[in-house]
Amino acid sequence: MGDYKLSGYLSEDEEMGRLLLSGKADSKKINCGLNTLEVTKSSSRLSFKAEEGELILNADIKINGKVYGIVDKSDKNQIEETEKMFEEIIKDKIINTIEVTKNVLKTDGQNLMKLLYSENYNIYKSIADKRTAYENIKLNVSVSVNIK
Repeated sequence: MGDYKLSGYLSEDEEMGRLLLSGKADSKKINCGLNTLEVTKSSSRLSFKAEEGELILNADIKINGKVYGIVDKSDKNQIEETEKMFEEIIKDKIINTIEVTKNVLKTDGQNLMKLLYSENYNIYKSIADKRTAYENIKLNVSVSVNIK
């Protein structure tokens, strides 16, 4: 344990982004104005690719949940608008979490490089500077919210 040190803390929103990225946000609540999304099921599929010398993380996030607030649940258009609104909020939380860990904390708190090593060693092996690979990672986030 002597090689580890505390880099800092995540805010509540950043911690939510970490949980969403890892697919462990079940029973968490996300607020947007007067509406609250209670996550009933969350899943995350992470994949890596190397393109033109850049490491890219693709995150496919799926959220099922219940919404509480001023949404007319019988109005399909209003439900779809609410789903899109929460998709953007979730995407922003995930991107913000990665940016904070990359640029402020300067640590891979989600162990993404370890995941890359175990799931796609060929890409990991091709990284020239492994110490700065996480700081230079590009992120593609796709979020799908389904309100029941």
